[in-house]
Amino acid sequence: MDDGTIHQLIVIIEHATFRSNGFLKPNPYVEFSIDGKTSRRTDIIKNTNTPKWNERFTSIVSPGSVLHFRVLDHSSFRKDSLLGQQTVELAGILRHYNGVLELLELNMDLLIDGTGSSKTSEPRQPVKAGELVVVLDGLKIDMRNLGAGGTGAMRSNEGASSSNSMVNGNGI
Repeated sequence: MDDGTIHQLIVIIEHATFRSNGFLKPNPYVEFSIDGKTSRRTDIIKNTNTPKWNERFTSIVSPGSVLHFRVLDHSSFRKDSLLGQQTVELAGILRHYNGVLELLELNMDLLIDGTGSSKTSEPRQPVKAGELVVVLDGLKIDMRNLGAGGTGAMRSNEGASSSNSMVNGNGI
């Protein structure tokens, strides 16, 4: 579904929620990349399971772009740990909304590798670790000029599991 043109997209990282894992609360931040290129990141929100960022990023995309969101827990003493992630294929969302993304709220399940036996050779199924709310804005594309290829709007990083996502209250 990529016509080779580039467009400007505003990505607003709004907020996230995570299940409580005991006494310690994470210091979360969001890192996102488009088409596997340079990642951008939000500020770190200290000691919370319900961070609110409301940070706005302007990015360049093509209709076939893939957006990858990772929420990490910042630590001063060890490597930052992954709290959850999700991948969004822009083509599926553009098809669903006829090429118009204006203040489109995306509620995404954040997935993380499941905890299974490491002795088995079967891949671990990702499990829901929380939710991330992102708004996509400022993108209008004439869908008549684009091909019909592409895949679904959301996919897990591992590709083995579908995830629930809501856009403005509607499943996609």
